[in-house]
Amino acid sequence: MVWAAGLLAFGGVAVAAWVTPLNESAALNDDPPRAGTTTASPGTTFTVANADGEAVEITFVEVIEDSRCPKNVMCVWAGRAVIRLEVEGGPLTTPREVTLALESAPEGESVDVAGVRIQLTDVQPYPEEPNTTQPGDYTATLDFAAIEG
Repeated sequence: MVWAAGLLAFGGVAVAAWVTPLNESAALNDDPPRAGTTTASPGTTFTVANADGEAVEITFVEVIEDSRCPKNVMCVWAGRAVIRLEVEGGPLTTPREVTLALESAPEGESVDVAGVRIQLTDVQPYPEEPNTTQPGDYTATLDFAAIEG
């Protein structure tokens, strides 16, 4: 864990503060979080804890479909974005591949795996016409929470 110290000024008073990088766990004891939100790029792995405290690694592998209607284009169907994740750890003995879709509903699909609920809430960038988005340009925002059972 890499920590950085800094001084912040509040009303003319300097206050010492510890800051953790965005890609690190915010927990002071280095335990993975049991709930939260993360935004990941393809190839990014993050670690969370299930209800039993077991570490579960989630890797955003890729966007496998982005058929969302581009901005300023009239479409018959709103389309969807679909991502592939790989989940390992916790009670799993082998990695498990899962897909999640984000359609026109305000919330994307969720899946319960290895004692963690994972929900896709956003995929960026939103398509434009002409679409010049490359696979590595995408980010996926995921909510996660430890679940019982």
